[in-house]
Amino acid sequence: TRSISLSGDTVTISTTANNNGSSTYTLKMRTHPELNIPEKVKASGEFVSVSGESIKYPFKDAEENKFFSGDNLPNGKWTVNLGDYSVTNTFDTKMVSQALLNSTLSSRRYNFELYSTGVDLNPGQSATFTNSFKVEVK
Repeated sequence: TRSISLSGDTVTISTTANNNGSSTYTLKMRTHPELNIPEKVKASGEFVSVSGESIKYPFKDAEENKFFSGDNLPNGKWTVNLGDYSVTNTFDTKMVSQALLNSTLSSRRYNFELYSTGVDLNPGQSATFTNSFKVEVK
């Protein structure tokens, strides 16, 4: 089940998976939103990692995949700066094992991808993965 809600400048997406079977199942979820980069904007990303390191990176013309995990995982949020505005994706670090920023200026797009930790669901159990996107105008 997926629910999408809007509150002010924030969109929240929650996905719930249920184990309707008769045996334990290990659930792994992945979010994959694709967002647009406006024309003539030099986009860049930034976040503070779970280890406290400030990480900043300009987007390149060619497609690039930047994976972050362990101590380099964003500490619950990461932001893409798009000139006149920014988009921040927030999430629960306990539910995320890896993050991927896939971007390309030539195609004018980027993806905030989150890979969940493995969750063992016994029959009848469910798990919910939630993340939010906030747009801030500068």
